[in-house]
Amino acid sequence: MKETAVADQPANPAASLVVIKFIQLWIALIINLPLLPLHLLGVYIFDRPPIVPRLSQFARYLELCFTADPSDPCRTPRARLYIAILLTTKAVCIPIWGLAWYLDEILYGRHLSKPSNDIVRPIFVISGGRSGSTQITRYIETDPRVEAPNILQCMMPFLWLWRLVEVTLGRIV
Repeated sequence: MKETAVADQPANPAASLVVIKFIQLWIALIINLPLLPLHLLGVYIFDRPPIVPRLSQFARYLELCFTADPSDPCRTPRARLYIAILLTTKAVCIPIWGLAWYLDEILYGRHLSKPSNDIVRPIFVISGGRSGSTQITRYIETDPRVEAPNILQCMMPFLWLWRLVEVTLGRIV
């Protein structure tokens, strides 16, 4: 009899990925649910943070996820479920993103609201995919007169976080 090496692998890797994302969703729910009252208090005091999407947007995206034209072969029911879990996880994480924004407002509100005269002529690199935009951006960033945020700073635009990183991880690295 011939033994196959495939027996050790999961039957369907896409199904296991959906299960992993579903577990991540529940972990995010457990972490963020206790923070929801603080976030709602922040909404009452400061208004809704601009980096936090409205729940109506998430509801619309979820509706489109399941009602869009099913003739596309890439939109299998499993793929739609995966996208729905990702969207729901993002919606569940709203309290932590909102609290991070409020912490910036509390700690650095006056500093952030001051008008900055440093930006004279901004440079925006907008292009299609695979057209060399990353390379041109890297060339521009080598100029000492130009300052640009890195991808982590774009994903997490919180001043308190980057000052904390300088104090803690900056000493180690």
